[in-house]
Amino acid sequence: MAGDGTATIGFTPGAPNCLPVSYTVAALPGGANASGAGSPITVTGLTDNTTYSFSVTATNPIGSASVTTPAVTPESAAPQAAITAPAGNGSYTVGQSVPTMFSCGEAPGGPGLTSCTDSNGSSGTSGTLNTRSPGTLAYTVTATSLDGQTGTATIHYTVTVPLGIPVNQVRPVASGTATPGHALSCTTGTWSNAPSIYGYQWLRNGNLIAGASRPSYTVAAGDEGSSLACDVVAANSTGVGAAAMSNGIAVPIVATSGCPAATGTIHGTHLGPVTLGITRATAQRDFPRSARRGKLYEQFFCLTPVGIRVAYGSPRLLAPLAAKARSRYLNRVVLASTSSPTYVIDGIRPGSSLAAARRALHGGTTFVVGANTWYVAARGSVTDVLKTRHGLVQEIGIAVPGITKTLAQRLRLVKSIY
Repeated sequence: MAGDGTATIGFTPGAPNCLPVSYTVAALPGGANASGAGSPITVTGLTDNTTYSFSVTATNPIGSASVTTPAVTPESAAPQAAITAPAGNGSYTVGQSVPTMFSCGEAPGGPGLTSCTDSNGSSGTSGTLNTRSPGTLAYTVTATSLDGQTGTATIHYTVTVPLGIPVNQVRPVASGTATPGHALSCTTGTWSNAPSIYGYQWLRNGNLIAGASRPSYTVAAGDEGSSLACDVVAANSTGVGAAAMSNGIAVPIVATSGCPAATGTIHGTHLGPVTLGITRATAQRDFPRSARRGKLYEQFFCLTPVGIRVAYGSPRLLAPLAAKARSRYLNRVVLASTSSPTYVIDGIRPGSSLAAARRALHGGTTFVVGANTWYVAARGSVTDVLKTRHGLVQEIGIAVPGITKTLAQRLRLVKSIY
């Protein structure tokens, strides 16, 4: 028996003794239909859970015979199973925990369920996928009714071995023309574990260059005398690998006509060729062809590749000092600074982070003037003055200690010059 409201009847008629030609079913209830030319015969359109008896007649050319079937009860439809989570054709990694949700239901008029179980042996309404080993697998839920019929639902899914994080095998390569206005490019290098995305960061003398996070970088005038390189990171679904640094590319210093070359040295009271305490006349004599733009008590000397800012002691700046101190600093260099990364103070150069400056130059004072954050720290015979913005050092310099002892003096210096 199979199918909703269906009875399949098997029988053996008593006569005649030869093979019958056809069978017919008599006394069918209203709406029922019989099909089949031999034993068994299928009768459909019956009411579930109701018992029937049928008269069957076999006819052949030499006679006929009739037989009454045993009482039969038509079957109900098979129960149904459904998987609500997860969706089919998902992809998971070995050992991943993937919960499932499922349900079972009996057909109308059915005798009831005996079980609702998944292929992993879980009963009820929930379980987990089998992710113990890789492959394409099936997950099945089976509903079983009291009359022995079953209904199933199945999804397929894939289990893969998880990737490790990318590991660099061959370093990235930086190449190009290392002169201002020309572009350098950086390859990804070679990585294991199938990276799906890469990130780039260009460095100047090992320090991050703000905003330079693309595969290419255009060399700037401030890069002269520096070494440029790129860091590359690779990531996949597991995570981000450690950065790999490319080769360094030296950017030569291109001399500017009439401008002395930058020395890159900061030693004692000297920043390159400028010495704290020299007079305005001395500075102008030493750099006769340099630019003279700036305020009345401030000049910029075009020391290749990036100039040096010089501030002279002005009456306004020196007003709070005693007369002897004022005469000592008036019209003399009290500060020299530069944004050229050629110059460095205890490992800190333009492009370094403010956090690194605080670690390297201890005991300093941090304050904000305008759009810049300033870090000023005493160091031996000079006071270091660093202009920063967005957490990066923009300019480094040295000043005479006599006008930078207190926070008020430091603020006065910055506000009067910058």
